[in-house]
Amino acid sequence: MLATSASAFAATDLGTLGSDPVFFNGTGSGFVFDTFTFTLSELSNLRIDVTDLKFPPVWSFSNLGIALLDSSFTTIGTANAADGLSFSGLAAGSYALALTGFTTGSLGGAYAGVLAASPVPEPETYALMLAGLGIVGFIASRRRNNV
Repeated sequence: MLATSASAFAATDLGTLGSDPVFFNGTGSGFVFDTFTFTLSELSNLRIDVTDLKFPPVWSFSNLGIALLDSSFTTIGTANAADGLSFSGLAAGSYALALTGFTTGSLGGAYAGVLAASPVPEPETYALMLAGLGIVGFIASRRRNNV
């Protein structure tokens, strides 16, 4: 029994998150504590969505929860899986996503989720966008005066 408990607490590495969403899933029986590690290569916004795949009475969870941890295992945020989590301006670095819950199905429970990261634009990007918008406005006003 100890061997099966140890494998249930192993972490799965999702790698470095980029512009494409990363999907993950898991199954379990009894108390479930799954951990997924990942890395952000730059300042990013992050969205985490998880759903309990309910097929009562065979597959079901009770109180499936999610938590985001930083590299020192400090909790950054927690929520019920149904609510999901969103973060703005997470620094580059290593993180862990922990999922916990009790299964209520006769064969256990299953879940599926997605991590979506998007880089936060640098201040130079905003400056360039505003400059471009100013040029377009200037050209539009000159064309209006010529007509």
